[in-house]
Amino acid sequence: MTVAEKTRLVTIELPPNVDDLPEFARRCMMDALETAIFGQARELQSASPLDRRDAAIRAALTLYTGAPSRRAKTLANDLHSYLGNGWSREKEIQDLPPPASDSRRALHTVARLNGGRGLSWLQILHISEGHRGRNF
Repeated sequence: MTVAEKTRLVTIELPPNVDDLPEFARRCMMDALETAIFGQARELQSASPLDRRDAAIRAALTLYTGAPSRRAKTLANDLHSYLGNGWSREKEIQDLPPPASDSRRALHTVARLNGGRGLSWLQILHISEGHRGRNF
């Protein structure tokens, strides 16, 4: 089983009306997502840097709802914003501590694994589909 196949096994889709869920159910879903993101990251320590980055991108996409292209665009915009605002203060931190939001922790992980560089929404979409680079 390839790394891309393993990362697809832990993808968690949130329902579109996640804000309507009671707080306890929402917290349980976020805890499961955190376990998937960070447990998967530990499992991939022996994988290549690009495989780890791709796994973090796929995990971060689970925080967003909508069509795959909409989720990729939103993640690209959020990553760009994070790199311009919070990254300079947090780039030396390996993993953000739990008081940070789930989305901020996911953005930090993607930024760290991508060397502090942004990604276009199309790159993110291709990565989410299991492709990397131009030849797919």
